[in-house]
Amino acid sequence: MIVSTVPGDQDDINEDLIERYAMLSTSESARRNRRAVARRFNAEFGGIDGWAPLPPEQRLGAGVVLRSYVAWALVEQGRSVDADYVVGAPTKWANHVRNREPLAHLEFTQMANDLGFGPLEVKRMWLVMSKLSVIAGIRASTIADADYTTTCALYLAAVEKRCGGVPKIFGTPVFGLNSVMFHLHRGPAPKRRTRDGNRRSDWEALTITAPIMVATMRRYLDQLAVSLRPGSVETIDTTLRLFAQFAVDNYPDVRSVSNIGRIHIEGFKPWLAARPDKKGQSGLTPTTIGMRLGHLHTFFARIIEWDYDDQPRRNPVLHGDKPIRNRPLPRFLDDPSSGKLLTAARTLPDAFDRLVVEMLARTGM
Repeated sequence: MIVSTVPGDQDDINEDLIERYAMLSTSESARRNRRAVARRFNAEFGGIDGWAPLPPEQRLGAGVVLRSYVAWALVEQGRSVDADYVVGAPTKWANHVRNREPLAHLEFTQMANDLGFGPLEVKRMWLVMSKLSVIAGIRASTIADADYTTTCALYLAAVEKRCGGVPKIFGTPVFGLNSVMFHLHRGPAPKRRTRDGNRRSDWEALTITAPIMVATMRRYLDQLAVSLRPGSVETIDTTLRLFAQFAVDNYPDVRSVSNIGRIHIEGFKPWLAARPDKKGQSGLTPTTIGMRLGHLHTFFARIIEWDYDDQPRRNPVLHGDKPIRNRPLPRFLDDPSSGKLLTAARTLPDAFDRLVVEMLARTGM
C-alpha cells in the first residue's frame, strides 16, 4: 500500500488511523486512552514513516502500549515489516490479522482441522502465518508459493539469529504450516521420496497425507535420541516409517496414531513378513519381524504412558505377535560315535566319571 508523503495528507491518514484504533473499544474512556496512546506514538516517532527506518532494538524498546498500537496500524495498512522486529516483538499479530481477514482465518482453521491438528497446534500455526503475512506485507489470504517460501525462510533465519538456532516451539508450527499451505494449494509440496531412500524425504512425503501421525512419531524419535545411540534410533526410525507408509497406503482412514487399531497391526504383520530382506531375498527372518513388532509395541506403550495427545485407546501390538524364533534341537550321537564314546569312557581313570558317562549313554541323555 502506497502512503502519501504530503504533510497534510499524512496528518489526515494518522488521524484516520487514530480514530479507527479508538473505535475498537466500546467505552468512551477506553477510546480516549487509545487516542492518547496513538498520539503519543506519533509525537515520539513521527508516525509509522518515522518509526519504520529505526533499528529493531530501538523499535522494540518502545513501551508495550505503543507497540500494540503500531502492530495494529501496520496490519491495517498492510505494511511490510522486517523479520527481526516481527520475531522479537511479543505482539498479538495473530489477532490483528484474524480481525482483518476473518474468512482467511476460517478457511485456514477448517483445513488444519481436516488434517487432524489440535486447537493448540492450529493456534500456533496461525500465529506463524500471521507473522509471515506481516513480514511480506501481503494479506494472509493471498500469500502463496514463492512469496510463502521466501518469507518463511526469512522468518526462520530471524528466529535462528535471535535464539542461536530454531527451537521446536518455532520449528514445529512451521512444519505443520507447510502441510496446511500445500493442501490449500498455496505452498510447495514436500520433497518426494528419493531413490536412495533418504529418511528426511520419506518423512516429508508422508507429511502430505498424514501430518499428525508423522509429528507424533518424530516427536517420539526426538525423545529417544536423548537416551539411545544414533544407530538404535535409526533402526527404530526405519520401523516407524515402514509402518506409517503401510498404514497410509492401505488404510485411507488412518491419518493419525489415534486412528490405529488392532486390525491395522494384523494387516501389517503379513505385509512385513513378505518384504524382502537387505540381500533381496523374499521373506524376513522371524528375528527381524520380532524386532520390528517390538519397536511398535514399545512406541505405543510409551506414548500412552507419556500421555501424548495423539495416542490409541490401547496398545494394538500384543506380546504374542512376535514370531517364535527357530531354535534347533540338540544334536544326538549316531551309533558309531556313541560306541567310540563308551570305549573312550571305559579308559577313564576315575570310576565315577566312567559310571556317569555309561549311565547317561544308556538312558539316552
